Amino acid sequence: TQKSTKELKKPQELYSSASTRQIFERIAHSSIMRLSESSMDKLYDLMTTGFKYQVVSCKCGEELYEVTLNHLGALREMVSPDVIPLIESATTMLTRAYTELPSGSMALLRQTLLRNLQDRKVKVSPFLLDGIQNTDGSMVLQMQGMLPPSVQVPGQITFKLSGGEEDQIVHYPLPLSDKCEVHHPDARSLLGHNLYLKSQQREKERVARDVVKDAAAKAKATGAGSAASFT
Repeated sequence: TQKSTKELKKPQELYSSASTRQIFERIAHSSIMRLSESSMDKLYDLMTTGFKYQVVSCKCGEELYEVTLNHLGALREMVSPDVIPLIESATTMLTRAYTELPSGSMALLRQTLLRNLQDRKVKVSPFLLDGIQNTDGSMVLQMQGMLPPSVQVPGQITFKLSGGEEDQIVHYPLPLSDKCEVHHPDARSLLGHNLYLKSQQREKERVARDVVKDAAAKAKATGAGSAASFT
């Protein structure tokens, strides 16, 4: 609702885990769907672990803003037309609130979220299969890709020369430096999208294999029955 959207804009302390869980349950039960306590525990662990992975994977505080924009964009594709104005309003409030914040404030925001999530090490099967989580519950970080704004590729050293001479740039090869690229102003974070697409694809493939196996078993049984009748 518009009221809840405005409530998010108010300055407030970070919600505790218990408060977050309570809000999550209200959202989950706002439809006709009803979950048991065990199912709710698993769903909550799945969501919070996915959120932790994305916060941990952010290379800088500013990337949190881009991740949230990606979340809102995904929601826009899922909801009915009458909800889209609420998403647009939330996007506008988000842009006004965070695009002008200094880098230090965004880094502090990311640190605060991480501190609230640091004790959560719930192992999630899709993440283990996708290789983004270790067996001890810790996250696997990607050490390549686009660098944060104003950060040079590791191994690049610039010598400032006197007398108006052109600066001398030397590149020392370092592990993974060739897999990093300088930040582009028009680039958008790859985080904040559906983390479960691979898992859904694996489930579809499993169902397809089961259908083929069932069909083959039925065909074999039918063939054996026909042979017996003929005999």
